[in-house]
Amino acid sequence: KSGLMQRRYGYAAPERVPGTPAPPRRVTPFTQINDRGVELIQALGLPHVRAPAEAECMCAALDIAGLVDGCATKDVDALLFGATTVYKQ
Repeated sequence: KSGLMQRRYGYAAPERVPGTPAPPRRVTPFTQINDRGVELIQALGLPHVRAPAEAECMCAALDIAGLVDGCATKDVDALLFGATTVYKQ
């Protein structure tokens, strides 16, 4: 998104300096539930990735590259990012 902001508005969000630690992650009920889901997926031996930002964007990129069977989502954002197969929940 930083590059898009640069092109649109002439400035970009400051980037983290390489080698510096990431800010601590806030622990919320949502992150706790998410972490439990990741633990379950790992216990089942299923492959997974953690998107650095927009999950639908990453899922669409994986779909376009042919690395996944499709994207499961509650909305249609993955289609806007170019996914070819979307499973709507």
